[in-house]
Amino acid sequence: MQEKPNYLKALGGAALIGGVFGILGEALLMVYAATPLYGQGLSTLFVLGTLGVIGSCLFIAGIYPKFEKFGGMGAVLPFAGLCAAFAGMTFGVGKATGSAAKGALKVFIELFLKVVILGMIICCIVGLIVYFTGFGTVFTAPYAPAGVVVNQVGPPNGTAAGPPMGVPTGIDGLAFLWAFITAAVISMIAQIILMLTKLKLPTYLVIIFVVGAILTPFGVMKAIVVFGGAGLQVLTIGAGEAVVSTFNALLGGNPLPFIEVLCLFVFLYIVGVGGGLIKYAATKGKGEVAGAGAGGNEVAGANADAGTGGDAGAGEITAAHEGEREAAQP
Repeated sequence: MQEKPNYLKALGGAALIGGVFGILGEALLMVYAATPLYGQGLSTLFVLGTLGVIGSCLFIAGIYPKFEKFGGMGAVLPFAGLCAAFAGMTFGVGKATGSAAKGALKVFIELFLKVVILGMIICCIVGLIVYFTGFGTVFTAPYAPAGVVVNQVGPPNGTAAGPPMGVPTGIDGLAFLWAFITAAVISMIAQIILMLTKLKLPTYLVIIFVVGAILTPFGVMKAIVVFGGAGLQVLTIGAGEAVVSTFNALLGGNPLPFIEVLCLFVFLYIVGVGGGLIKYAATKGKGEVAGAGAGGNEVAGANADAGTGGDAGAGEITAAHEGEREAAQP
């Protein structure tokens, strides 16, 4: 008899891990925004890129799969989790087939094309509707409080300032609290929906991506980012707003912000696949189980849970483990 999911444990884990990533993102954002080399214009991109590198490195060390098992969607939603998913599938397929190149190709098809690119296409369709109907508040942010600069995409004739982001102009202790709360609440909501619907993780990530795009013209995403700062932007749901906003900038005559967002996803793919290849090379010939984490029975058990839906309450439906599960399929 299958064990009943522990909802309290799952939600608590998702809130904790997601909230920690919110704090980490806010700290990185403050550092990059204060650095003349990056400034406020590029700070968001560097924060998300840095999180991707962190996720890949933690995967190589066998740590990130443990975050996923404990925190569920709190570990999957951050951009670090996206890189861990890329790395997990690359490594898993490589171990199962003996070919790291096949792992990289499968990641490109199953995750980069079917999740990232598909999500971007749907978000661009939303952006087209917003642009040509003039519906929504994607172009304005009148409620930005003092001390926060919200990059605006500008009117349709327009001049874009880059991917939308609430960028702190100084150090504010409360900003870390709001970032934690924002990321924690979103992660809990995502976790409970996953547990109730049993959606496949790649499909669910596309839906989350698109939800961010749909909420953008209603001003919901901008309001959340003004409240929670990096607590929203470190999560993949924030990418939906970024695509809609920067695509509107492209239609308005400024393609650079959209190109920056696309380059970010390409960078994350390269970093994630690179992490999987490094782990594959490091473990090749050592007889390790095709898995992401501490090896042996722990990995096998986690993979089984990911494949069946298992104890979703324990957060075991994870990005990297999903990749490994698919690696074992013919």
